[in-house]
Amino acid sequence: MKANAAVHHTYPMLDSLVIEYEDEVVLPGAEPDDLYSFVDEEAEQSTREVTGVYTNNEARVRDDGTSVPGKYVIVQLDRVANSQPQSSKAWAPDSTAGRAILPTGSRYEFRKDYSAVEIRQKFDAVDAAGRVIQPAGVLPDLLRENVQWPDFQGFSLDNVLSGEQGEIHYSYYLPPDYDPARRYPMVVTLPGYGGLLHSLNDETRGVNVFTDRSALAWTQASEDVIVVAPQLTGWDSAAARQAIELTEYFLDRYSVDPARVYSMGYSAGGETMSRALNSRAELFAAYVHSSSRWNGDYDDVVNNRLPVYIFMAQNDEYYGPQRARDAYEGLSARYASDGLTSKEIKRLAVLDMRDDAYFNRQGIYYYHDGGMVTADADEIIRWVLDQRKP
Repeated sequence: MKANAAVHHTYPMLDSLVIEYEDEVVLPGAEPDDLYSFVDEEAEQSTREVTGVYTNNEARVRDDGTSVPGKYVIVQLDRVANSQPQSSKAWAPDSTAGRAILPTGSRYEFRKDYSAVEIRQKFDAVDAAGRVIQPAGVLPDLLRENVQWPDFQGFSLDNVLSGEQGEIHYSYYLPPDYDPARRYPMVVTLPGYGGLLHSLNDETRGVNVFTDRSALAWTQASEDVIVVAPQLTGWDSAAARQAIELTEYFLDRYSVDPARVYSMGYSAGGETMSRALNSRAELFAAYVHSSSRWNGDYDDVVNNRLPVYIFMAQNDEYYGPQRARDAYEGLSARYASDGLTSKEIKRLAVLDMRDDAYFNRQGIYYYHDGGMVTADADEIIRWVLDQRKP
């Protein structure tokens, strides 16, 4: 048995199960929840609704969710659609049963043990001749190594650069059919505190790519983008120097368009990247500062005329909305003192503060977490990719 997992905004969850039988299965005509049940005793709400069951001749889900003859049964777990979705992917779970990444305090790690998960087959599985090939009962335990992340195909996880600033852990994505003869835009994404490298344990390395959608969203942009996702150990000046060194490493070794290098920092990642921009803003063509505070001054950003998009919930609980206003006003004042017009300043400094309803439609009620979905907003991705260095 295998399982597919996915990141749905702030919930990295098991999304579907792939159960292999010894022969083609004929499913009885019954509701999905009458065929299989999913229980996770480690979750507060331990049950998770089964919303679809169908057969396939390959060990993968089908986009149309309909059966074709085969020995694989696909069990789709619930996705709760919002009544007013902000996007087609917006949903929030009724239950966290089946979490594939577990919060440990304010940090995250891959789930190692799925023994608390029970998948029960409620019917005798039969083949076309009516022979029982699997009697009703609890199916074998799901093993961690059988949990797949299909959306993240193409990512190379937990690489290490031994550079001048020490060992730098990072993951990255190259577009399909990556061609060294082309020049690609590149985005460097820095996670919040929960996605930092808090230890070298196996369950923590590379988790930053999965804790929110900021890395994945760029792989679904309207054009091919190289994605670099550093997993640093802090958000101080040393971490900022590592972010700079890794950016330069990719510029030197991959087919990156130097006029289209972008950066994005959420929470602690925003603190880190704003430090990096204090000294090396010329590396980048645009920056998204999400649910964070600005560390340091604005000199290098202003001198290089770096476009900055500041995103914050109007009711951010952690930093408070004034942090975003301070950064925007600080940048705007510096540009004004340089003699720029209001129209020119508007192009270089953008303040985007969303109301509670925007996040509620996406199942988000802790508004600081709302910064994790910044890259899911098509208009922000378009704004970034439209920027070019002179």
